[in-house]
Amino acid sequence: QVTSTIATAPVGVTHGVVTMIVGATNSGDKAVIDDVEVLVDGSDTAVNGTFELWTAVEGLTNWTIGRFSGSETSVVKESSAVYSGTYAVKMTDRHNNSNYVSQLITGTPAETLTARHYARGAAGNAGTVYSVMFFLNNTMGSADQVWNKTTTSWEAYTNIGALDDDN
Repeated sequence: QVTSTIATAPVGVTHGVVTMIVGATNSGDKAVIDDVEVLVDGSDTAVNGTFELWTAVEGLTNWTIGRFSGSETSVVKESSAVYSGTYAVKMTDRHNNSNYVSQLITGTPAETLTARHYARGAAGNAGTVYSVMFFLNNTMGSADQVWNKTTTSWEAYTNIGALDDDN
């Protein structure tokens, strides 16, 4: 099943990193992410948001690929279970080893930033797979604030484990 996740940072948020992570109830479950849009006042500014450009199976162009913990990153090119186009991103959940893809976005104080993507669990999953999208105020390694959608303000960010439903 394809789902869409939308995250909006209100007027006044001028930059950040839109990040998508995948988690699952069972280690080894996979999710496919496709068609990311990062809208700045309605215009898509995502670079390679369709995930069609790769330099290798694990070389996604214009996106940062990483992990929050652990030693294994499992983010690869997917060509059979795509939402549209030829390729998508497939991420494998390894408990305590959350993988991510992220991209820096910028705007001006008068613009609204909105990000959305499509996600689905891959065939053969034993459990529930979910994807999360959120805004940080800097790159993954340098961010010290995360956007809180409930209070509509920035709050301290220390690590992925500190995120909750408000982010």
